[in-house]
Amino acid sequence: MRPALRYHASMAVTGSVLGLTGLSTLVSGNVTIPAAGLSIGGIGMVLSAIYERYVSDDPAVPDGRVIHLMTLGAVLALLGGVISLVT
Repeated sequence: MRPALRYHASMAVTGSVLGLTGLSTLVSGNVTIPAAGLSIGGIGMVLSAIYERYVSDDPAVPDGRVIHLMTLGAVLALLGGVISLVT
């Protein structure tokens, strides 16, 4: 997989997990500042990944080590989201 695509997809997955976690807390009626921050930050991450990938003339791609760490973070965020749904 190309590094730029992997980086932006990892950013979008992480943002989606964070945003959905915050939104589910807000929808359940528990309106708190951390839940609102998760929602806003997660949606912002998804939108920035989409912008960088498809709209920007020169999408920023960090060093390979950062791409590996971002991919690992996306996998861990996805696993954490699945585990929180199951329990």
